[in-house]
Amino acid sequence: MSEDYQVKAEKLLREFKGGDYAFGLNALDRLRDYSKALGSRAAIISGSTARRTGLLDRIVRELREAGIEVVGVIRGARPNTPKEDVYRMAYQLLRLSWDFVIAIGGGSCLDGAKAALVLALYGGLIEDYFGVGKISQISRDRRIPLLAIQMASGSASHLTKYSNITDLASLQKKLIVDEAIIPPKAIFQY
Repeated sequence: MSEDYQVKAEKLLREFKGGDYAFGLNALDRLRDYSKALGSRAAIISGSTARRTGLLDRIVRELREAGIEVVGVIRGARPNTPKEDVYRMAYQLLRLSWDFVIAIGGGSCLDGAKAALVLALYGGLIEDYFGVGKISQISRDRRIPLLAIQMASGSASHLTKYSNITDLASLQKKLIVDEAIIPPKAIFQY
């Protein structure tokens, strides 16, 4: 990519997300500031790559050094975000006392975290939220308290209003589409 295109792309992203999106070299340096803006107690939903590479350990360490309590670490969703994983994560979130959630992983992990947060905050069944704008009606347009740390370049879940969930029984993918699930803070860690 020529430098001119790179500069244009960075400008577009900055206009789109302002100071709420960190990307590029040292993007993870924004972790402490972004976390403090969301609260003082974090639950973490982590994919397997973050665990395997040591990124999860680094994030937990930095949060603790910043005075943010890590109240629990939850295993993220399997590929294609089965709805059973969403229910498991929501149940685990309900058992913890958190101000916000940090999701670390690829698209499936982040989509699952979005949906699990919705269930933990508003209850019901995941099917209640498939479609367009159903969360905003309940939340009064309030966004979910999520810091999304994207680790896969093939997904934009950290920036979008979409959560793609798979029903393994019917072999169908279903979509939640809602501005309320756009993470208020996001980091693209590559």
